[in-house]
Amino acid sequence: MEIKEYKANGKLLLTGEYFVLDGAKALALPCKYGQKMSVAYHGMVDDFSWESFDEKNESWFQGSFDKNSLSAKENSDQHIAERLEQIFKAIQKRNASIFKTEKGISINTKIDFPKAWGLGTSSTLIALLSEWAEVNPFELLNETFGGSGYDIACATAQGPILYKKTPLPKIKSVVFEPNYRHNLFFVYLGQKQNSREGIAHYKTLGKVKENLIKEVSNLTEEVLVAKDLSRFEEVILEHENLVSKTLKMETVQKLHFADYEFGTTKSLGAWGGDFILATSKASVLETKKWFDEKGYPVCIPFKEMVL
Repeated sequence: MEIKEYKANGKLLLTGEYFVLDGAKALALPCKYGQKMSVAYHGMVDDFSWESFDEKNESWFQGSFDKNSLSAKENSDQHIAERLEQIFKAIQKRNASIFKTEKGISINTKIDFPKAWGLGTSSTLIALLSEWAEVNPFELLNETFGGSGYDIACATAQGPILYKKTPLPKIKSVVFEPNYRHNLFFVYLGQKQNSREGIAHYKTLGKVKENLIKEVSNLTEEVLVAKDLSRFEEVILEHENLVSKTLKMETVQKLHFADYEFGTTKSLGAWGGDFILATSKASVLETKKWFDEKGYPVCIPFKEMVL
């Protein structure tokens, strides 16, 4: 039996949320958490099987698909099966030979983070399947889930990147290891956010002015060069207020953490759920205790999250 293994990183978007869709420069962070995929070839059968496992090694989806039509024959979740069919058919357009093997195909995927965290279950899947099928992951993303593509760039990045959405995405590796990184934490709000819904809301605002795109890009650059925690907090606060004003939404600080005493907080990616960034002048234990008592038990230090 021939087995091939693949791995893709999860992602967090530190700056440029929403505006990245219109060409703003964004600072994106690949995560130590991610997804793995194994592809096994065996026997001679006309279908292939799929099974997905979570971080507890528990199966959360199983399905079998016809290798010719790529339609699901059996599945444990019709919505997921239809989404996989869509991805397979988009792959087939670009590399029809990938499904034409006479051998049976068994694909297993495993994430090492809870699905609800929003670290990139979908984007890592697109990256993994693109690598296996040898197709362009950005083209595959555009035809399936959509979005800016920063998450696809993070999937194979070796560290933080500057990302700019253009017809051919511009990806630049950068160093983001500030001397105050021990003061940075990622806190899970416990409200899984659908990024496609967030994007749809942003698009209802109409064409974003060029000066806003430039301002967000400048703030991204300012984050990279902030020499100390105080300056970093100033920049992310300015970024937060700019997005808040544009989206006509309250900042996460005003909504949930008006009494936060150790630093400041910033939304990440689609506002309203998933992870936020928190700065803290307190110890790790004090910081985790504060958020835990507020009902947010998942508080991960920078060095444990960022690749």
